[in-house]
Amino acid sequence: MWSKTKEKILFTHKIHPLEHFGALQLFPNETIRIVQRQHWVVLIVPFLVLVLILASVSFLISLVLQNAHILPLSQLHEMSTYTIVTLLCIVLVAGVFIFMRWYFQFYIITNKRLLHIHFFRIGGYYMEEVFLEKLLECEVDSKASNFIYDLLGIEDVYIHFGNIEHNEPFVFEAPSNAQKIEYIVNEHSIKQHKRTDLEPV
Repeated sequence: MWSKTKEKILFTHKIHPLEHFGALQLFPNETIRIVQRQHWVVLIVPFLVLVLILASVSFLISLVLQNAHILPLSQLHEMSTYTIVTLLCIVLVAGVFIFMRWYFQFYIITNKRLLHIHFFRIGGYYMEEVFLEKLLECEVDSKASNFIYDLLGIEDVYIHFGNIEHNEPFVFEAPSNAQKIEYIVNEHSIKQHKRTDLEPV
């Protein structure tokens, strides 16, 4: 059983307030309960990999140019400057792409649906949805995808379905507050069970 104290702690976590999401078409009487992006920590790894690759490339280029002795020193300095500027531009463009890809990906729970929407993709707009009325029988599982996320308490939330033709679980990958998502889905599942038990046979 969830205590009031625990519920209060979970809901004090600041979630991005996306109450009026113009690109999301809501059904009549549908309201948004929660909107989350992935945890900001997921940005660190691609940024570090990008910087590491470009730093290694720039080091190798400068090493080759210094040892080749095919250019005068003045031209070598000029080429090194152009190389650094070019690499910085690549870092900025790739960095903006990584950030926008994170910024425009949302996990949304309404009073009717679970949604995963991703706008900023090379492959175009992506949306996955499951209607909550089908969640009478579901199992919610949360686990970290790697050791570092486990230390930081960042978990993926897996929702396994028991009464629909859906072999794959609905996955919230590294959301900013996995506990709140788990709470809301469990809460809805309990309400659905109570409603079903009260219906006349």
